Amino acid sequence: MTAMHPFLYRVIGLVVGIQAGVHSSFNWVSVALLFVFLVLMMVFFRTPRWAVLRALCLWTTVGVLWGLPQSSLQPLEPGTLPHSSVRLEGRIKGPIRLTEDRVRVRLENVTIHDSHRWRHLSGDVRLTMSTDVHTRHWSRGATIGAHVRLQPMRDRPNPGKPAWEALQLRRGIQATGWVSKTVDVWEVTGTAFEDTAWVDSARWRFRDWSSTHLGPRSAALLQAVVLGDSGVLDSSTRAAWRDAGLAHLLAISGLHVGVIAWVVFRLCGWALSLIPFFSKRWPVGPAAGTVALAAAWAYVWIAGAPISAVRAGWMLTGLFGAAWFCRPADSVSGLALALLLVVCHDSSATMDPSFQLSFLAVSSLVLGMRSVDRIGNWVEERIPWGLVRVFLRSIVRTIGASLLCTAATAPIVWWYFGELSIHGIWANTIAIPLVSVGVVIPGLCAFFMLCCGLTVLTGPLTSWVEFGARSAHAFSQWVSHGLEAHLLSMVTVVVFLFVLLSIGLGLLRTRPHRILWACVLILLGLFCWEDGKVATEPLRMTFLAVGHGDAIVVQTPKGRTILIDAGGDPTRRRRIGRDVVIPSLQSLGVDHIDLAVITHPHPDHFLGFGDVLGQVRIGRVWIAHWPDKAGAYAELIAQFRAAEVPIDGPGDWKHTGVIDGVRLNILHPNSVESASWSLNNKSIVIQLVYGRFTALLTGDIEGKAERELVRSGHDLRATILKVPHHGSKTSSSESLLRAVDPMWAVVQCREGGRFNFPHAQVSDRLRSMSIPTSVTGHDGAIQVSTDGMRWSVARFR
Repeated sequence: MTAMHPFLYRVIGLVVGIQAGVHSSFNWVSVALLFVFLVLMMVFFRTPRWAVLRALCLWTTVGVLWGLPQSSLQPLEPGTLPHSSVRLEGRIKGPIRLTEDRVRVRLENVTIHDSHRWRHLSGDVRLTMSTDVHTRHWSRGATIGAHVRLQPMRDRPNPGKPAWEALQLRRGIQATGWVSKTVDVWEVTGTAFEDTAWVDSARWRFRDWSSTHLGPRSAALLQAVVLGDSGVLDSSTRAAWRDAGLAHLLAISGLHVGVIAWVVFRLCGWALSLIPFFSKRWPVGPAAGTVALAAAWAYVWIAGAPISAVRAGWMLTGLFGAAWFCRPADSVSGLALALLLVVCHDSSATMDPSFQLSFLAVSSLVLGMRSVDRIGNWVEERIPWGLVRVFLRSIVRTIGASLLCTAATAPIVWWYFGELSIHGIWANTIAIPLVSVGVVIPGLCAFFMLCCGLTVLTGPLTSWVEFGARSAHAFSQWVSHGLEAHLLSMVTVVVFLFVLLSIGLGLLRTRPHRILWACVLILLGLFCWEDGKVATEPLRMTFLAVGHGDAIVVQTPKGRTILIDAGGDPTRRRRIGRDVVIPSLQSLGVDHIDLAVITHPHPDHFLGFGDVLGQVRIGRVWIAHWPDKAGAYAELIAQFRAAEVPIDGPGDWKHTGVIDGVRLNILHPNSVESASWSLNNKSIVIQLVYGRFTALLTGDIEGKAERELVRSGHDLRATILKVPHHGSKTSSSESLLRAVDPMWAVVQCREGGRFNFPHAQVSDRLRSMSIPTSVTGHDGAIQVSTDGMRWSVARFR
């Protein structure tokens, strides 16, 4: 290792040290201890065999000292941003992104005007606007102003994966805002750099060209793979590509950068070799590599410099740089150089899923393709026909590369997305060359011609791109049809990785494969035993942090699951079911929901069920109301019926039921209530009783239903109270709180936001009655565990 890659372990030490320094507090005592440790290493480990360890310790110490003064972006403290609309000004950072019906702009150097003074935010702000806002004349570097209500980012973790807000914080975004009116946003100053204005203008011309000359789906795919606007693809298309294991092809990745560099390198090398004056005086390879490298970095800049593209750019710089100095290309050192430069530029990049997936995939290729080539050589030696031999060798290399990337990224994909698509291993064999040759290459040629004003020459490329995009869409639909990705338990992931590793080692005829095969059999046995055994866990109730909405997961002592509401975003800006509820269920070990309850038909309570139904089996559904008109709620009920899920409407469900010793009492609604009451007041109220533990789950009832509940004569005393209607002013009356007399209260709401829940009066009322309260918008998901006697409250930190 010392002789082959002396640069690698130095980079590893630096990166580990930088991360340790960034994620620790500045402490001179720790710095002194590091210095003493380094001196001891130099004194006592001076022999050559300790050289690598000594170098690792040295560079780790340097990295810690480098990273200590840096700090990651912290969320804004409560009360920092006003709840009303404010005026802000900021400079556009990066390209303007488009989605299906929105425009997104990231602003840096943001100042807000509040209480007759200007304040500066340490982080960036992401503005989302409707397509009615005229943004075509904007470009990177321009300063814009807006009247907007800002929503701060909070690190509100849920079980299974970090919150979306936490991911945005790591990316430097401190707040978000929504602009719906054209008059609420304006340009303050234009860009100071003509080159950025030219590039952004070219991006708009490319969008217009693709939308005019191509079909809607083909234009959306082209804009996604060339400009990085993957949001323009509709949700069904993205789902099909994701289920087929091809979602990585929809984003700007190192694959696109590599394709550009390879094509330019080959064309330039061929062109320069035809010029005797040049080819006889200078080496063609370094010159072609220089042009290819310039083209690759230009594309990275045009696409907005995503992490995967930047990594590929730095790797190409290392590889072509070796040719400049007549040194053999070293892919390991090139990857190490890319890792070091990316981390030095952004120390928090290592926590980003795109960074982890990108570097794991490339690392697997760098370290494993030599073994794949051995298998390819073995196949090539035994095939006598030339064309067949070349074809089979290409197939072996492509499948081997796909297998390596899938195995390396499987844990990260499972952790963040809760699903794995095994058939993506073979599907990438066809999809990668199809998308590269059929969409990326002609799309980039069209972009270049549009930049040069050669619009006439784009005619032949239109048919090329249309055919390639249609073929890619058809292939993804064919692969995903009937081959949907399913939620996998961690044991399944481990088994999958062991199978892949053991097969690889078995093909190489190495001794460890026998041990690995034994491990596979043991793990398979454990998986089958785990799948069939009955759980004996205590009762657990998890109040998920779904923003403004409710989602409660109840897990009985014998392993059954009840899901009461599933959250939802009425604006459809986020898919709560896919992004929050499903990963949380996966982390909690839920693969089947025995009972789902929709307390009332408001979007913040039922929209998430649409995604959950597509991933998790549901045994039965309780609803408070049948749909009386067309809409999202009627569509959800139709989905339940199409999936043959039994539905119990008003009057069908019993007011008392027992599941694994857990009693469910339906206290509201009842037959004596007025039919004119609001949907909130008709919410299902569930009293959950297990031993001496009681939880009162109140949905969104308000004052009228609360008074009816108090007068009903039910024993409302409870250990845990789910505060009604997200803590609004019209709920949580003093009479209800005194009747319930809870030992702990949980409010499910978004902190601040449009409604500013929980209301100050409700918070003061809970505080005056000495009721401890957790707010999911501030604390993240809350889990209550009990054995029927003792109980505890925990947060996912």
